[in-house]
Amino acid sequence: MEFVYRGRVAWKFGDFFSCDLILGDRMGFRERDPKKLKNYVLTDFAPEFPEKFRKGDLMVAGRYFGGTRDHGGMVALKALGVSCVIAESFGRSISRKFITNAFPVLECPGISKLASQGDKLEVNLRTGEVKNLTTRKALKTRPAYEVQLEILEEGGFIPYLKKKIRAEQQ
Repeated sequence: MEFVYRGRVAWKFGDFFSCDLILGDRMGFRERDPKKLKNYVLTDFAPEFPEKFRKGDLMVAGRYFGGTRDHGGMVALKALGVSCVIAESFGRSISRKFITNAFPVLECPGISKLASQGDKLEVNLRTGEVKNLTTRKALKTRPAYEVQLEILEEGGFIPYLKKKIRAEQQ
């Protein structure tokens, strides 16, 4: 698998943004169907967001993206077609929730200054390179760990674990 994601920055979150706010209070804890949840992504901030979103777009976040009690926001972003989330830093458990559910994330200090909403980015999880194709600026950060890439490649933690168990039994 290549682990390179190219897309437009569809939304740029500030610092300390809780994933609970992705769906707002209306849907987060009541609805579980990803096909329905995706219609409410960020509508508290921009009611037209789901209609203007293009599959493969990226999300950029500031420091400490996460702080969630529920994973509905992450499920909705994935169902909408967000290809990757790049943040200055993530909350303690949120990046694990994303990776566990086969959703690519990359911690990249400096991304808030490198990318603006609407810019086109190229993100390489294997090398840790983030290129702004609009401004031609780039950053290098710590690449994703090999185990994270393996989990993404298998489609999530449960399929990854099943594969590991089968391999050990042979």
